[in-house]
Amino acid sequence: MSSSTSSSRPTLRQELKVLAVVACMLMGVELLMRRIESRVSAEYATISSFAERAERLASSQSPRILVIGDSLAEDGFRADVFSRQIEQLGHQVSVDAFTLPGSEMSEWYWLFRSYFADAQHRPDMVFLCSSDFVDYPTVGIGRLATLTRRSNHSELLLSDIPDFCDRAKFLKSSAFRSFAGRDRIQKSILSAIIPNYQEGRTWQHNMLRQASEATEYSEADNDLAQEQSYSRLHRFLDLADEHNVAVAIVLMPMAYKYDVDESLVKQLCARQVPLVDCRWVEEITPASFYDGVHLSSEGARTFSGHFAGRVVRQFLSDREPAPTF
Repeated sequence: MSSSTSSSRPTLRQELKVLAVVACMLMGVELLMRRIESRVSAEYATISSFAERAERLASSQSPRILVIGDSLAEDGFRADVFSRQIEQLGHQVSVDAFTLPGSEMSEWYWLFRSYFADAQHRPDMVFLCSSDFVDYPTVGIGRLATLTRRSNHSELLLSDIPDFCDRAKFLKSSAFRSFAGRDRIQKSILSAIIPNYQEGRTWQHNMLRQASEATEYSEADNDLAQEQSYSRLHRFLDLADEHNVAVAIVLMPMAYKYDVDESLVKQLCARQVPLVDCRWVEEITPASFYDGVHLSSEGARTFSGHFAGRVVRQFLSDREPAPTF
């Protein structure tokens, strides 16, 4: 009986063959991912364009304006309309928008650090465009692995990824494109095979937002809200100051009313960082949003023209710009 059991066990040579086959398969998947990711993932294609675009913006005429933000900025900001309106108002600018849907302060810091500060590509003005600038406990690990330089990994792990398991995921994402891009590829595939997949994600987002608005908050919740951290925003501002780059915060419009954290206002005022409040633009109505959150194409043109006028009045005129609250 023991002889029969012993003979059925795989030998070391057989086990090594299996491991070799698995390793070859993983290597094949990795090589395939590196070959096709820019074609099947719009986000990766966007990130791949950052280095060239940052160099082009830095070498263009002044003033050089960089817009950074999330999906609100991606859908709401039209660089061509913005530039044309500024030209009509008697000024010339160079502008580009580096936007990633679902991104937040951690990713904006490392985007600016990797493609502008460390690369010595200095814009004159950075506009951070969103509705929220708070520190979130979770970060986009795969996206950070794609955005950051290897020389900055140790700093990033200490500052943004304190959890051991998340650090392991980050290191795997840095080493293997197939691991880092799995979520991006999944979204691309699902969008291709499931009708209205993105619209469904938007609907889910809206339902979660409405549920959160309907929740009754206690005094403890209000105290917690007042203690929100903006350390990553301050780190971004410190880096911009180090490279002599001006920064302004832009509150993007949405179809529903939202308040700005008083703590954020106080901290920006203390640092003399302008806050451009575009939450309510007269020409933008609820019909200007295709989902209640993101501006439609027509709404984006309206916002971009309005924003251009604000930039000219506050930052391109002869007088010193003052914080706007």
